[in-house]
Amino acid sequence: LPLLIAIEHTCGAPGDSLTTQDADDRMRANLHGTGQRPVPCMAAKMPTDRVYSSKLFPCSTEVTMPPVSGETIHTQLKWRYATKKFDPARTISAEDWRVLEQVLVLTPSSFGMQPWKFFVVTNPKLKEQLPAVSWGQSQPKDCSHMVVLAARFPTESSDIDRLVQRTSEVRNVSPDSLAGFQKMLSGCLANGSIGTIEWSAKQVYIALGQLMACAAMMGIDNCRVAVSTSRR
Repeated sequence: LPLLIAIEHTCGAPGDSLTTQDADDRMRANLHGTGQRPVPCMAAKMPTDRVYSSKLFPCSTEVTMPPVSGETIHTQLKWRYATKKFDPARTISAEDWRVLEQVLVLTPSSFGMQPWKFFVVTNPKLKEQLPAVSWGQSQPKDCSHMVVLAARFPTESSDIDRLVQRTSEVRNVSPDSLAGFQKMLSGCLANGSIGTIEWSAKQVYIALGQLMACAAMMGIDNCRVAVSTSRR
């Protein structure tokens, strides 16, 4: 099954990215009406006999998750390769694509800033035009879904305000309680630690790797290509 992934940089305002939902939203929905406060869980290891938690972000509810076997992971990653020729007659099912969309939605990023925007191209007439800006390669034309992962920059102070507000809503805490977090982010933005095109591009590569690896887990062929942004 064909999936093509392109990556580039872009300028523009945030707010209408594909990633409009995160894992905390799902946890909050699952806890609705229970009186429990959703707090993200973090774990470096995933043993089968313990609840996933950490000292910094303790879980407000017990969440157990049996890990995928190492054998399965190795088998699927060894199966994956950079597909050079796609069958244009084959398409990714709607059900599988919904899973891959959530793979992008759930991608981790530095401070949860999500400095990206994803474009999904499935229109055949539009795909016909893509080889011209993809070094003459046929994959953009023949694939089922072409995903353009674009780095969004620069990061503005309003992006930090929006993140803090969203975090307070999801974690059910006051924005004032996150003042230290906001001050730290503002300092990082001021000194150039975040918000640059280089920083944003690194975050996008996290999404790229997660999408390609998960597609392989699902048995979906995929290929990463570069695009010629100077010829757009």
